[in-house]
Parts: sequence; structure tokens; C-alpha cells
Amino acid sequence: MFGCVVPTKNWAISLVARRDSCIARKRYSDEDALKLLREIELKLTAGKDVASASRSVRIRYATYYNLRKRFGGMGRARFSEFKSLEKENARLKKAVSELELNKLILKESPIRRRPGPNHSGGP
Repeated sequence: MFGCVVPTKNWAISLVARRDSCIARKRYSDEDALKLLREIELKLTAGKDVASASRSVRIRYATYYNLRKRFGGMGRARFSEFKSLEKENARLKKAVSELELNKLILKESPIRRRPGPNHSGGP
């Protein structure tokens, strides 16, 4: 059962079993989030308060604060640098995991040592 809490006429809380009656959470891409933050910052410099500025771009003010905490003060140049560092970090993590896996395989496999050049091979 999917449900969400909806206030009724007498302010009692009721559960609604229909999923489409709930407001879906929207996931913003990083680029969209930066664009929304820029729009809100422009409205704030024009003299609007946070609640009305965020309402004008159709997000809640709590969402604004969450996005600002995540991307606050980050311009496009810093954002592209941030993204490239994330990609490099993911690549390095993958390389480390592959090396760890190879190390584990080598530890578990039986190693046959070849006799050296000074070893006669007999008893």
C-alpha cells in the first residue's frame, strides 16, 4: 500500500492509498539545480524574500536551502572542475578495486615455484 498523509477538513490526518494522489519528489540534475539557485539569487538581490523567490521558481524554500548547502557559491567553472574531479575519482576507485581483486586472486591461487638455475631438481 502506497500512502501519503493528507489533512482532511477537520484537520485530522488520513492516509490515502492511491499513489498518484501524493506529490512526487522531483530530483533535479546538477545543472538544473545550479540554474534554479542562480534564478533565486537574482530574485533575492531584487529584494524578494526566500519564500517568495523560491515559490516563483516552483520549489519549496527548504529545497532551496538544501540545494544551496550542496552547491552554494559554486559557479559554472567550479562546477565543471567538480564534475571532472568526480569522474577522475570514480576512475581511480575502479582501478584500485581491480588491483585489490587481482591481489586477492593471486593470494588464493596455488603458486608453483619454478626451480631456480642453481637447483638440480633431484634429491
